[in-house]
Amino acid sequence: MSEDRVYEELLNSGPFAIIELFQLKTFETMHGADNVYYFHAGRNRNTTEPTSSDDILNAYSIKYGGETYVPLPIEASGFEYKGDGGLPRPTIRIANLNGNITQILLGVNLITPGNDLNGAQVTRIRTLSRFLDSSNWENNQNPYGTPNYSDTGQMPKEVYYIDRKVAETRDFVEFEMVSSLDLANARAPRRLVMQNLCQWKYRGKECGYGGTADYTSGGDQVVKTAATSYAYSSGADKLTAGSELSNGQSLISSNGWFTAVMQADGNFVIYTKPEPTYDFYNNWASNSVRGLGDYKLVMQGDGNLVIYDNSVSRDDYNGGSVVWSPNVWKVGTVTSLTRQSDGTAAIWYPADVGLGRSGAFSYELVGSSPTESQANSNATTTEQRVFTDVDDELGTRTITLTFTFEAFNFDPGHFTGLTRGWNRIKSVSVDAQTGLWRDEEDFVPLVTISSNNPFGSSSNPAGTLAGTQVGPLYRITTTGFNAKQLRLKDDGVLVVEDADGSDVTWSSDNPPVTSEPEVTTTVIPGQVVPPEIVGECEKTLDACKARFGAGALPFGSFPSVGQNN
Repeated sequence: MSEDRVYEELLNSGPFAIIELFQLKTFETMHGADNVYYFHAGRNRNTTEPTSSDDILNAYSIKYGGETYVPLPIEASGFEYKGDGGLPRPTIRIANLNGNITQILLGVNLITPGNDLNGAQVTRIRTLSRFLDSSNWENNQNPYGTPNYSDTGQMPKEVYYIDRKVAETRDFVEFEMVSSLDLANARAPRRLVMQNLCQWKYRGKECGYGGTADYTSGGDQVVKTAATSYAYSSGADKLTAGSELSNGQSLISSNGWFTAVMQADGNFVIYTKPEPTYDFYNNWASNSVRGLGDYKLVMQGDGNLVIYDNSVSRDDYNGGSVVWSPNVWKVGTVTSLTRQSDGTAAIWYPADVGLGRSGAFSYELVGSSPTESQANSNATTTEQRVFTDVDDELGTRTITLTFTFEAFNFDPGHFTGLTRGWNRIKSVSVDAQTGLWRDEEDFVPLVTISSNNPFGSSSNPAGTLAGTQVGPLYRITTTGFNAKQLRLKDDGVLVVEDADGSDVTWSSDNPPVTSEPEVTTTVIPGQVVPPEIVGECEKTLDACKARFGAGALPFGSFPSVGQNN
């Protein structure tokens, strides 16, 4: 038997070898996020020699119960139970050579300074090699049968919680752990009891106050009354296709809570219903303030919502008349792409020169040159690719295209040194898509030219294309477009939608409001209570008695005061 074979056998685990796995779980309340990290101290049976750090993780990771446990040197000790009744306080030492654990500690301490993963849950799982996932074995076949992830396929889980960080060095981080049943140094009750001071949140679940009156910190009673609703008439919440709002005109939600006003300063603004004591509350605005003038909000037949300066001629979307727009005209699904040209040749991106663009694009997709027979017969080949586009208004979209390329022969002495190519795009078809697209929208399917692309060399008269994104210009045709309307919903959100309320192509970014706006005043005539102190609680006994009266406190009282109910 060769030495290589011996080493291989030493690395392989038998079916009854004990596999030790660890899970480190953090909690949002203590550590800023709910995360689970999976580690193991060994390696799997994969004998592929890794060539990078990522390959090491893939090659040596263990799959168990559908989870991936990455290789990381770990020393764990002190799990033994003794006969004196004391609970074990094991320690775990984790390698920190790449700063992985320090990185986790920094993230936690940024949220909770000085926490150092205290309270994080560590679960130790021990199972047998035969119970590992099938993906750990050659050809994804576990030679010992179907894995068992149930309790019968592993030893009882050992769950502990990090009690303190013992040490942190460049090489390792060590933690001491405790059982959830370890009550050493624990106090009951955990809350600090202070005389005449309430520990509960005002109107929280423990407070118990369910009255209708609020109070200021000074003890003044505060009452809330509903504001007068905007006067709504049928259809006033909608701006249908071809309709417009002039200066001072508005939409009103059907519940009367909100109005959206086209103002004389060029701004389109959503307000809550009027409040008699202070200014209207601004929910959302187009933020298109201009000088006082003649402005119109138009719900166009092409599905777009546009604010125009009516004093400027409306030439096109790019003209000076456009004040604001979400740019959602004729939004639908893509049916076809039309190649664009300048009258003499197809337009390529970048637009400085076209030389080399077609060859670089086709070579990047096809990845090879045609044979002599293919070129002589003008043979074709097809390649499919998914392209991603990010639009400011419509978000991230994808489109799957299949290109058909035609082979032909180059003129002698071509700068690439090649004699044949797939340079000619014969056709393109739309196979799939996600997101929404505008009709007659320009789109360039871009590919990045790799360094081994012969059309990207410096011998190209157009210059070096390597690392450059190139692509042909197409114009999109959409289908499924219906006339749109603008509607102010009862939650204060504006939407552009179909007449039946479906297919929303745009909405304002203000949060929805589901409770009726109120006006807040005190019982003291003429006094207006600032909203920031309405319902404020001083946490003192006197402040609480202002709410509950001089009788017994309903939530269990303060220490040594009143009675418990």
